Amino acid sequence: MKKSLLSLLAIAGSLTSLGVIALPGKAATFLYFKSNPGSFIGGGLTKTLTSTDGTFSASRIYNSPPFFDSKNGVEILFSAFDQPEAGENSIFNYGRLIFTAPENAVLTPGTYQNATRWPFQPTQQPGLNVSLGNRGCNQLMGNFVVKEAIYGTDGQPERFSADFEQSCEGSILSGQIRFNSSDETPNASVPEPTMLLGLLAIGGMLVSHRKRFNET
Repeated sequence: MKKSLLSLLAIAGSLTSLGVIALPGKAATFLYFKSNPGSFIGGGLTKTLTSTDGTFSASRIYNSPPFFDSKNGVEILFSAFDQPEAGENSIFNYGRLIFTAPENAVLTPGTYQNATRWPFQPTQQPGLNVSLGNRGCNQLMGNFVVKEAIYGTDGQPERFSADFEQSCEGSILSGQIRFNSSDETPNASVPEPTMLLGLLAIGGMLVSHRKRFNET
């Protein structure tokens, strides 16, 4: 009996570590972000959106072409109950956050650096795309840390947690996304938008413009 119980516990532990089953516990769901002045996507604002503000959903998404059939990334959507059509608060209407791993790998907990705009990122780099209120970015780079990624038997995300920092053509947006997550890290843990990431983004844009100029 004792051996059987130990075997069951070992199997449960293995399935949990693989993201097949989730252990019961607290479930935090929110989107927290802060942006520097002049940020197109964040509007220079700091905001926390929770389930009392709207609905959150999570699904798998493809990493990048040509891997349309391999949905190994994670997409989190937020849709507000109140939908102002214009003004500052329209940023809070809608949110879309996409995270993908390099080499078409399944997204698992870890640190992902030098991410570029999904779905146009090179295969060897992570993909990232955070948009708010239908405000997107043509050229971006950033970093993100996946703290929790647990998938159900149907392959869909059951629990997800990530911290991110995204530079959109020089303006910075950083924040946290939690979906049914056992990770309730306080908002204060999010680093201030860094000047370094902005400078790197501007440098990347200059290199890109120079390359296109030389090709013409």
